[in-house]
Amino acid sequence: MKPLLFALGAALMLASCVFESPFEAAAKIPTDDKLLGVWEETGTKDPDRMTVLQHSSNEYTIQYPGGDDALYFRAFAVEIAGHSYIQTQLIGTRKGPVKPEDRKYHLFKASLTDDTLSLRAIDPKVLGTETGDTATLRAALAKHLDDPDLFQKPGVFKRVK
Repeated sequence: MKPLLFALGAALMLASCVFESPFEAAAKIPTDDKLLGVWEETGTKDPDRMTVLQHSSNEYTIQYPGGDDALYFRAFAVEIAGHSYIQTQLIGTRKGPVKPEDRKYHLFKASLTDDTLSLRAIDPKVLGTETGDTATLRAALAKHLDDPDLFQKPGVFKRVK
């Protein structure tokens, strides 16, 4: 079940829904060593890399993409309505920390098979801009759990280190 918790680098696909509040306030689920390392996108001409590091026993720090466009995220696994996700929060860019009001949240569904990580972001057309506090977000997600279009097409990454 742990591998499904980590929609890691997809959190990094900023085309996903961005939320003002977290789906979960605190990291409670232990990290999974299988997610740590360097990952590279597949299926693109110029693949980006994602680095996943352990920040604490329950949190990750993610850099995506590499290079001058690097973004840094705080990430941890969450469980909502019996389903596992990864929540990320933008914490900085290559230029430094972002302002508190720019520390937005994303939610992703992930699956890990061998050295392939598939990440699916919430489709903003489905969940829309239903925002608010944590309870409101969790209720909105629960309302749409059976919608086959809840998540976007997956981003796929292969482990390189």
